[in-house]
Order: sequence, then structure tokens, then C-alpha cells
Amino acid sequence: MIAMINQQHAPFFTVSFLHDYFTSKKCGDVEVVPATDCLALFKGLNLQWRNTASEFRTWILINELGGPFINNPLATPPDDKVYRKYYEQSIFRLYLKSRNNLFSNYTNISPVNGKKYYFSNVANNKRGSVLFASKAIADHANATNYVPGTMVMKPGTDNVFEAITKHTSVAVADLNDTSKWEPLSAAAYPTANDQVECSTSGQYTLALPAPVPRAEIAIYAFDFNPVTPGFTIAVGEKEIQYFNVGEEQSAIPVKLSHLKPGRYKITVNATSREVYYDPALQDESILGIMEIFNHLPAANTYAFLNAAEIIQPKQYTIQFPARRVLWKYTRKDARALSLTDTGGTAYAFSLLSNDFVSQKPIPLAEAAVTTLVLTFNPPDFKLTAVPNPPFNRLGKYTQAGYDYLCSEMFLNY
Repeated sequence: MIAMINQQHAPFFTVSFLHDYFTSKKCGDVEVVPATDCLALFKGLNLQWRNTASEFRTWILINELGGPFINNPLATPPDDKVYRKYYEQSIFRLYLKSRNNLFSNYTNISPVNGKKYYFSNVANNKRGSVLFASKAIADHANATNYVPGTMVMKPGTDNVFEAITKHTSVAVADLNDTSKWEPLSAAAYPTANDQVECSTSGQYTLALPAPVPRAEIAIYAFDFNPVTPGFTIAVGEKEIQYFNVGEEQSAIPVKLSHLKPGRYKITVNATSREVYYDPALQDESILGIMEIFNHLPAANTYAFLNAAEIIQPKQYTIQFPARRVLWKYTRKDARALSLTDTGGTAYAFSLLSNDFVSQKPIPLAEAAVTTLVLTFNPPDFKLTAVPNPPFNRLGKYTQAGYDYLCSEMFLNY
């Protein structure tokens, strides 16, 4: 008798996008596009995928026991643990693209030229029950200069704070000073530490601290070590470049065109850089890259296979912070006397010349602030529910020695 095979798909891994700007926290302005090599892996594994309103979801074909279909528990002898054997050094590479050209306006991110955000399931940043794909935020440090928008973690906690003024922090107790810091709602957000230098051409130039007569070049790939992961696998032979006396060089060209797209460590003498090589990253709509690794052991909370290679679906989360900006209202004439927030947010505004300017940056949000009241002279008229200024075009405004981003509105009264 021939056994019937019941083929079905089961949830595998999900990437969830959250954002403090949205009332629901669900962010529909980011989508995932699998890289070409990732699509080939998906096909080979009978893995289906889909972007939903705020998530990237995958389903994998499973066997009778709930493991990947390529594992065959009915074979003699059973061949039920081949997934890690054949795929533990495979990486699902995903491009993160913005669906909204105003995404960076309302999001507290600061992309650097030549860099992209990098997320992964080896971030090792579980907070509570949430598996964040961004790195842990740096702890607050005493005697450190902070500028508005910088996020820190209160040491020993999962509490994140955002600086709202330019200042030198003296002690961790400063985090309780609401004139300098504001608490945030989540325990992890992307920061500058989540950005990786990118190369989209076949050659990368590594800058040394001083000119050298001899450059020893080596490239290292990821080693898939589950305990102490790093870039230790040499790719090809070392290359040595010599320069004549008087022609020593500090900018050393390194050939990358022979490499598969991915992250590498490049060393020249004693200087090293981690670089993500991928010609596809020329696409300016790509906000970042996410890599899903398959080598994680069952004990790792980010692993989607247990010791028996039965699927344990995982949800990885990326949460973005809302951008804080000054709000500026320019009055038509001197009849407008004051702007007051009568709600629980209690935002305060100062009148400077003809501008009502918020005394501290206000987080941009999907839900409008409806409690701003404009009073006039004569006092027999007031305007309630003053509209919130738009953020499609952000200007700059200098306050307390810092150039803040500013959302502006010109009033007709």
C-alpha cells in the first residue's frame, strides 16, 4: 500500500513593522522584497511569502510531524534532520523598502550616505517576549554629550529615553528630567548602530589613517558560529599591494566583484571595516536589509526549528520611533496673543516676534492634537482646535543653541 502524503504549509517566520507615529502602532509604510538569491531559496524550500498591511509573512511546506517537507521521517532509516544539514549556512536576504516618500520625515531615523539599515535574527535583543531585529540601544553614559533625537537605555532596565535638548548628561538620574529627556514606549528602536556601510560597485576603497608603502588585503565572510559569531572565514587568498617610495597610499582599492552579495569584513593591514556588498542597493528606495539566518541552535530564542527540527514559528519585530520636531505658527498680525494647549499633553508655546514656537519638540503622530487654543485681542474671540502644522516640508529653527527640525504653519489670523 502506498502511503498518502498530505501536503500543507505552516507559518514559518514573520517580520512585523511597528511605528510610534501610528495610533495602532502598526506600520504599513514598509514592505519587504526578497533578493533574487532569497527567492531561489524560497522556491527550493517550497516556501510562500506575502506582504500584509504591516507584516511580511512566510509559510513553509511541512511533513507529517510538522517539520520542513525536505525532512523525511518516513524514510528507512528516517531522514528527518536534513534542513540544518543543507541550509544552515543559507541566508534569507530581504530588502526593506519604504512605501511612503515622507517616511523619513515622520520617523526618527538619520540615514548616512553610503550606509543602509541592517536587521537580522541574530540581533540577540529579546525584550520581554518581543524578538527585536535591531541591536540593543546603548546604555546612558555619564559625561556624554547628547543631541536631540538620540536614544539611550536606562542601565539595567528595558526603558528607552530620547534626548530633546543638546546637553552633557551628568548622571543617569538626568533621565528623569523632562526638560532634557522623554520616555519612549518600546524597548528597542533602530539607531546609528544598526547601519552598515554599503558598496554597490565592484570595488571598495578603504581609507587608512596614514599612507603606507605596503597594503595587505584580506576579506572574511561570516562563520555561522552559534556561540561567538563573527567574520573569520577567509575568502580567497590575501592580496598584497606595494607602493613606491614617495607614492605611499592611504586609500586602498579592494576588489569585491567576485563576491556574492552579503556582509563581509575587509582588512587592510591593521584596519578593518564591515561592508555590505550588493549592487542592488543602488536603489534609493531601499531603506535597509534584513537577513534571516538558518544556523541557530534550538536553544536560541530566535530559532524557528527545535532540536527535532519541528517548526516553531517566530515573529521578528522592527519598531520605529516617531520624529520630534518643533511646531511653529506664524501669526498674521499682533491681534493673536497666545497659543495654549488645554489638553493632557500641555505643550507650551512661546511668542517670539510673530512666531508661536513650542518650547520643546513634539512627536509627530497620526492622531492630531485637538486641544490647541489661540486667543486674540480683543478677547471676545478665540480659535479652538488650531490645526497641526504639516510635516511634508520640514524647516529648521534654532533654539537653545541647536538647529531643530521644525514643522511650520502660517496662520490667516
